[in-house]
Amino acid sequence: MTAGSPRKTRRRRTSRSGVAPIVASLLLIVITVGAFSLVWGTTTTYLSSQRLGPLQQMRERVVIEEVYFFNNATGSYVGVYFRNSGKVELIGQDISFNGSILANSSPLELSLQPGQAGWINASLAWSPGDRYTVSIISERGSRAESIYLVGQ
Repeated sequence: MTAGSPRKTRRRRTSRSGVAPIVASLLLIVITVGAFSLVWGTTTTYLSSQRLGPLQQMRERVVIEEVYFFNNATGSYVGVYFRNSGKVELIGQDISFNGSILANSSPLELSLQPGQAGWINASLAWSPGDRYTVSIISERGSRAESIYLVGQ
């Protein structure tokens, strides 16, 4: 050794970056993807169920256009002419008069596309001068209701 010159010792640098940061990064990625998948699945399931139920019911519209009370040789009848003015198909209606569903119209094998109209004839013992509340109820629960007074 010479005086005045410091001795240089060389140390070997060893790599201390092990696999722990890589495993931690992969673990965070897996947790993030798993959480996103869970949220995505829950959201799409909820939205699908809403499309099939409540949202379809909100798009459904039934309009009672005419109600006819008539007699013929076999008895007293009522005819109801109604239209689907909604944006979805109208399925399986019941017709009720003063709150009671007519036995010969429940369930009706009738489905109407948007814009189509339908006609229901049912036997009903009615009297002139009486007031009737006519209701049409769809399979999804939509309801159209009108009050009619039978003429003399």
